[in-house]
Amino acid sequence: MSEQISGFKYADSSNQFLKKVFNEKKKVVSNFSRYYTHNFDALTTSEKRDGHGLFGKNLVESYLCGNNKYYSIFIRLNKEDFVNLKKRNQKEFSFLSKSKNINLKCLDDLIFSDNNFKKKIIDIRNINLFQNRQNELMKKIKNDFYNGKIRIKD
Repeated sequence: MSEQISGFKYADSSNQFLKKVFNEKKKVVSNFSRYYTHNFDALTTSEKRDGHGLFGKNLVESYLCGNNKYYSIFIRLNKEDFVNLKKRNQKEFSFLSKSKNINLKCLDDLIFSDNNFKKKIIDIRNINLFQNRQNELMKKIKNDFYNGKIRIKD
């Protein structure tokens, strides 16, 4: 697959693609990861279910990341949501959670330099992001990952 897309600048235009992810020790642990804005409803209700797209993106990226550790970071899900998604036994989330190539992280796995910013993310947990776009917030999330202001517990 890597040979097929040689020279292709994958995900350069995506606001959610992360070319730099730091751990709690402020060490770069990935140069090829993504944060997702799915909330629990988006992955479980029939009118919003986006499991297939999520599955496909994770599958492709987990193979394209090469020697990088691939993190799939869900900023609007918490540990309890992960537990409940695993209980549902949906094939998409079940595959993601069992994959040795995909490292799932949620809001509870993130360290924020600014707790007020974390609260802003928690505040959008259940809103519809298609109707109520949060473009500036999403850009700040990406920048804060790049600058090490949002880090992952590894």
